[in-house]
This record gives sequence, structure tokens and C-alpha cells, in this order.
Amino acid sequence: MSEDFGKDEKIDLTPEAKSVTSFSLGDARVMAIRHARANTEIYGVEFQDVSLFWEPVSEEEEEKFYDIKLSFRPAGSFTGTPGLEQFVIAKTGEIELRQVLESPGSTSPSGGGIPRSLLLGGLSAAVITLIAVITVFATGGSLDGMASGDVGRVRETAPMTSNIGKVPESGSLSLETDSGSIKTFVPQGAAPVGSVLSVEPIVLESLPSLPAGLSPTKHAFDVSLVSLTGDKTNLSGEVTVSVVFGDAVVKSSGKDSDRLVIGHFEDDAGEWEQLTTLVEWETKTAWARVDNLSPFALLVRDPVETVAPTKDP
Repeated sequence: MSEDFGKDEKIDLTPEAKSVTSFSLGDARVMAIRHARANTEIYGVEFQDVSLFWEPVSEEEEEKFYDIKLSFRPAGSFTGTPGLEQFVIAKTGEIELRQVLESPGSTSPSGGGIPRSLLLGGLSAAVITLIAVITVFATGGSLDGMASGDVGRVRETAPMTSNIGKVPESGSLSLETDSGSIKTFVPQGAAPVGSVLSVEPIVLESLPSLPAGLSPTKHAFDVSLVSLTGDKTNLSGEVTVSVVFGDAVVKSSGKDSDRLVIGHFEDDAGEWEQLTTLVEWETKTAWARVDNLSPFALLVRDPVETVAPTKDP
């Protein structure tokens, strides 16, 4: 499915945005998301009455155009493979092309989609559960095939809080915690097919010390990728991590996008990296792309104090 827009198909822009030099990649990204939200008929009748969620997957700048790819999926606890669409936007602010590359797919009982898992509360318990799930995958089974007695024993220990999924043959995978507040999207080619991704909320007390000028929110999580044998696996491309936050974060950040940042602790360097973070206040979502995995946290930067200039006597 595609939409081919002629030169007369324009979206209202501010006077500044109409200038080629001022219509930035960020402007194109916002235009793509807003246009997608307002024009969902391209997805087909099955998605007309469904609340959807969009995330940028890739952005490229060419001489005269911006190429934006967005993932889209039903909002909430969706456990399938997200869809993918492409926007080509001229630097004059015109949408030249929009097309759906992939439609969202549902979870399949054979394990090709995104299975959900039961995890224990602590990190060590999560590792135990991850090993159990890897064993199921390695033997060709699925989580649905686990004995009900085994599942029952896990449930007695802890509720469902995290997700584990195997990268399907399609190569793309989307996982989120049961609360829907933490999401990870793996685009095609970013992780080996058959590897196992885990997304787990963690307690703030387990985080390494933060640098001065940064304050934590309640949103902290760990993302890991392992092979079917349980060995740590590296990414081969960038993945998107996103956090849906509440009013408390809006208040503490002063609704200032520059103050909200997703922090990523670099295990090898032993220090925090502040990722380039995009924020959409309408959906209260912050997201960033990263090419390696470890603990993450949504952080708030201290406000920058401005000193009024003194006048010469």
C-alpha cells in the first residue's frame, strides 16, 4: 500500500518550516508521525478503530529529501511484530511518498512471533527464567507447551513483569513490559535470527551511581540479548528503546525536552552515557537508539541556571 503525493499536497507549516534551510530532519520526523496518526486508512480496515503507536526506526538525510521509517503497532500490550512504513519528505516540507512496507503480525503459537514469559523479581531469578525459556526454544517448543505445573510454580513466586522473545525469521521484534511503560524494538538485521531478547524492569537501588546533575525517575530497566545456548550476543545494528512516563516526570522535567534523557550504563567503560533522546509530550514517550545493551534509566537533568548580565555602572 502506498500514497504518492504530488507537489500540491502540502501540510501546513510555520513560516520558518517552509524555508528549505530551516525544515530539519526533526521537523520531518514530527510531520511523519502526525500525518500517520491523522491518516490511518492506509493500514486497512482492520486498523481503523484501533489505537496505534508509532516510533521512528531510521532517519536518513539526502540532498533534497528526508527518508523516515516508522514502526507502528496497536497501543498497549501488543505481542506481535510491529508494522513498518516509509515516508519520503522533501526539504520544502512536502510529503512525496508514503508506503507501508510491513503490516503488524500477530503472535503465533509456533514461536515465530513474540512469546511472553514469567519472570521472578530479582536479576538472578530473571536469568534462571531466561535459561528455562532458552531451553524451550532450543528444543523446538514454545512457552505454551510448558507443563502447567511448571508455570504454576513460577506464578507462586512472582507476577509477570518482564518479557522475553526470540528474534523471528522476519528479523524484527518488539517487546514491552506488562505495564507497557518500557518497550524495545529490534529492526530487521539488528540482531541474529533465533537469538533471545529480554526486557526487565529493575529497581533503582541496583543502578550504578549517577553523575552529578542527573536525577533518576522510577523507570529503570535492563535489556539483554543471548544466543539459544545462553551466551551473550552482540547487536549488529541499532535498536530503539522507549519509555512511557507519567505526570510526575512531566512535572520534574518542567516539560523541557532538553532535560529528559535516557541514560545507558556502559559496562566496559564503567560510566553512564546520555543517549540522544527524543520526546513526544502528547503520548508522554521518550525514546532513543543504541547499538549495545545494558542497564537503562530515564533521567532528568538539573535545570540550567541562567545568570542575568550585570549592567556597567
